[in-house]
Amino acid sequence: KQWYQRRVHGESQFNSGEKSNGEKMAPTTKDAIKKAFAKADTDDNGKLSMTELKVAMIELAEDEEERAQAKNEGFLEMVMMMVDGDGDKMLTCEELLKLIDDNEVDETEMLSKMVKAADKDGDGFLTAAELKL
Repeated sequence: KQWYQRRVHGESQFNSGEKSNGEKMAPTTKDAIKKAFAKADTDDNGKLSMTELKVAMIELAEDEEERAQAKNEGFLEMVMMMVDGDGDKMLTCEELLKLIDDNEVDETEMLSKMVKAADKDGDGFLTAAELKL
């Protein structure tokens, strides 16, 4: 299951605090995101660049699959596009917190941003190559 799906859509793994093998896990909390943000914000400007976002996402990853996903540039670009409210290609802590706050998520807008992020050639269509992360 995808990191985004578990956190934004509240799938059972996130809400129940259990991994698929029944083992307990700590859910991602606002405090955990704030700590990961502070650790990744190496230039102390209050925003994460793509490189800094990668550090934060790796810090928040709960297993090897999520760590591998967090290292994937396409995935990071998609996260950036989904929650970057002002389009500056930098994320504030508040923007990053939108990933876990269901009340702040406009799913239609987020889906539109995900498609635009995946559409590398800007032709309005997604090819199989563009869909690969």
